Amino acid sequence: MNAHHTYATKRKLPRGSTWKRLTLLSIIVFSFYGVYSQSYVLQTSAFSHGAQEVSSSSYTLNPTFGQQISGTVSSANYTFTAGFLPTAIPREAELTLQSTLNISPSEVPPGGTTSLSFTLFNSGAVDVFATISAEVYLSANIDLEAGDILLDNFEIITNLAAGATLNFPQGSNTKSLEIPEGTTVGDYFILVDLKTSTPIEEINSNNVFSQPLTVSNTTAADVTAPSVTSITPTNTFSASEEIIATITDASEIESASLFHRHITGSDFTSVNLTKSGSNFFVEIQDSWADEIGMEGYIIARDIFGNTIQENPNTHFFLYRELDPTEPIPLLTSGNSFDGKARSYRMFSIPYELEDKSLVSIFDELGGYDPNKWRIFHYSNGQYNELLDGLNNIALGDGYWFNTTVPDFSIEIGAGTADNVTRDDPFTKNFVQGWNQIGNPYPFTINWTDIQNANPDQGLGSLQLYQNGGYQAGTTLNPWEGAFVFCETAGTVTFPLSANASGRTSSVDQDFEWKLDLHLQLNDIKQTSAIGMHQLAKKSKDRMDEIIIPRFITYLEMTTEHPEYFAPRFSTDIVPPSGNHEWTFTLESSEKDGIATLQWDLASLETISGKCFLLDHATLKVIDMSLTAETQFNWENGRQFSIYYTEDGKFTPSQNHIGQVYPNPFEDLIKIPLLVKNENQLLSVTVIDAQGREINRLQKSFDGGGLHTFEWDGKDANGHEASNGVYFYKIDLNGKEKVVRIIKH
Repeated sequence: MNAHHTYATKRKLPRGSTWKRLTLLSIIVFSFYGVYSQSYVLQTSAFSHGAQEVSSSSYTLNPTFGQQISGTVSSANYTFTAGFLPTAIPREAELTLQSTLNISPSEVPPGGTTSLSFTLFNSGAVDVFATISAEVYLSANIDLEAGDILLDNFEIITNLAAGATLNFPQGSNTKSLEIPEGTTVGDYFILVDLKTSTPIEEINSNNVFSQPLTVSNTTAADVTAPSVTSITPTNTFSASEEIIATITDASEIESASLFHRHITGSDFTSVNLTKSGSNFFVEIQDSWADEIGMEGYIIARDIFGNTIQENPNTHFFLYRELDPTEPIPLLTSGNSFDGKARSYRMFSIPYELEDKSLVSIFDELGGYDPNKWRIFHYSNGQYNELLDGLNNIALGDGYWFNTTVPDFSIEIGAGTADNVTRDDPFTKNFVQGWNQIGNPYPFTINWTDIQNANPDQGLGSLQLYQNGGYQAGTTLNPWEGAFVFCETAGTVTFPLSANASGRTSSVDQDFEWKLDLHLQLNDIKQTSAIGMHQLAKKSKDRMDEIIIPRFITYLEMTTEHPEYFAPRFSTDIVPPSGNHEWTFTLESSEKDGIATLQWDLASLETISGKCFLLDHATLKVIDMSLTAETQFNWENGRQFSIYYTEDGKFTPSQNHIGQVYPNPFEDLIKIPLLVKNENQLLSVTVIDAQGREINRLQKSFDGGGLHTFEWDGKDANGHEASNGVYFYKIDLNGKEKVVRIIKH
């Protein structure tokens, strides 16, 4: 809505004078026509304005240019009273200010807002230089009266040339006016009073301009949804505290609700908010958050049905705090730490700590002393010890810990759950090869979900350290650490959907068959595996496992794949076939002892064929379906082969030369031989310590299988060889072996 107003005058202004009031309600014209040395006649039956008064049909006055006239002139019963005749502008000049007032909207509720703008236009011939003060009122009448409510006041500095226009506010802006919240509904006027800074004679008794305004509770002008301007608390979840939302609107808020869910959840639950002024609140319930925290958003509706639309960008998140007195569950004196290799534990901390210094976290144990407690972390192919390349703990990393301190509890200090969301979960950069990781979340995660979410990285299974050995796992508990092999370096995402709480971990059931092999030497354990799978490859695939990096003590049972960058496989799964041979090499930090190799007979019942275990040292062949273990004297580098045959018959794919025995010997030494088929030729050369050949023996075999070759300790002439060191050079159809033997 707008109104057009004009103020115009044809007067001589006194030098230096400015207008006291610019009246923008009606047009006032006071005319006095005069040119030097001429006579002018005022013709009006009645004209009055302030101190000026004319009563006559005609009257003749002969002023001179710039003449100042005042007082009273009487003639023929006609009186002309002149107050003043300014001289600042030439005669016949006309100054006109026009104003257009806009009010939008013209109907608002109590406490609502409307906007004001207007335009000043100088239609006269004289420039206007003045500071105009403006007062804006809310009035029940069109005339300004005592008791009208002042809504705003401001100044406008004009430098308005003749014919120029001034917009207020500048450009397309508007001046916002807030109607008091307690205003009674009804019809009103917005009155604007413009005044100049220099007082002069009042020109018009009505010096304001106006526009009507309706204050109504049922206005349709409010089409804007409410706005949430603030929410507290801002980051920390704390049960029994209040969520307080400040919500503003041009009209009245009808209802407001909080929608909340767990950080890992999928469905939102709503709860009504209680109003207190412009604030809406509700008490936080502990059940609203999972182990990480809660996600929420506010929906509000005003009395006209305008409703906040859900926008993921306006969701807020509150995260649980860590109890600073809570100990690391895996690192307590109840876990039987004794400083020995077997008692090492892998741990992680699934919170962002205020103080990440490992020395500070473990200050209950005193300053770092490797004789009392130790911490290691494997990174980029090597172990780093605390204070030697390792200082701070990092979310998502795993660490080795051990101590000789008998009674202790590690309180880790203040921290919060990582500020993750469903759309922005935790991520970690993995290197190619082995990574020592930790669970970044305070709940159990399903590792199969992590593997499926990162197919390009080729992640292996979790390798968990338990009771002196590694076991492949499918879940990682909070506070735990593990080793994971990564084929391709890159960023690994831990989706919140990997939360395994309340779920049973699935196990791949698509194997044709799989057999775990449990090796134990003294108190060290290692698990390897063989098997067949439709999706397996002859080289590395997802079902294969690489041997874990050695740490203090180790025990290894691996096959060799020289074509792969990490060639030593602890688990070797191959495509289905009628026959296959796996050859394992055994290594350990232990130098001697009795080793035990065990397997599960029940697993072999699902195989259509048979598995045979061949000890390369003794060439002892075991039908693995008949016994569940074998024991042997430990020797680093010792090899075993496992043969799978679909027809259930043991047929070696190559010749094998066993370990000679006894060694040392007195008069007879034996060599076990496994011959793959007939027509195989054996050649044995005996060489003394001086490099002289003392005997050469040969034998051919009519059929494959297990054979034994013996030497009676005599030279080529049939004489007893002297006691001492000899070298046995054995060649079985191209397969060679040299053995140092002692005769005594």
